[in-house]
Amino acid sequence: MADLNRDAHLPDLAGSLNNHALRLVEIGRRVEAVPFSEGAVLLCRELVDLNRDAYLPNYVQSLATRGYVLVEGRLFRDATAPLAEALLASLELPEYAQNIIGLIGELLRRAYAGDAGVAEEFRIVTGQDFPVLLKEPPSATES
Repeated sequence: MADLNRDAHLPDLAGSLNNHALRLVEIGRRVEAVPFSEGAVLLCRELVDLNRDAYLPNYVQSLATRGYVLVEGRLFRDATAPLAEALLASLELPEYAQNIIGLIGELLRRAYAGDAGVAEEFRIVTGQDFPVLLKEPPSATES
């Protein structure tokens, strides 16, 4: 279907890839989830380039999902770039969509707890120091 009318089906395809990546992580198939999360980010990036206002929330969600997949796979430094991009882009989200900022922060906190080198990667990606607040240990309820 996406081949026949690509523009009409691209948002659904991106969402499906995101959901598939999440389901794979849930059943412990983290390595298999990585390319699906990357595919979702690429499609959402394409959509946000076409209409930033309409698709920015989806793009931020896909970046956060990619970061989650990588954190769950213990690829902490690899998770830094999508999570940093998600954090910066989330500042442009409308107020109703900004609830994702806390999730992104928790994922960055978990990544840093897994590998303190995440702070240097964050600096390379953003040109900014890793937020001191995110250096605190993850909450006890996080896995």
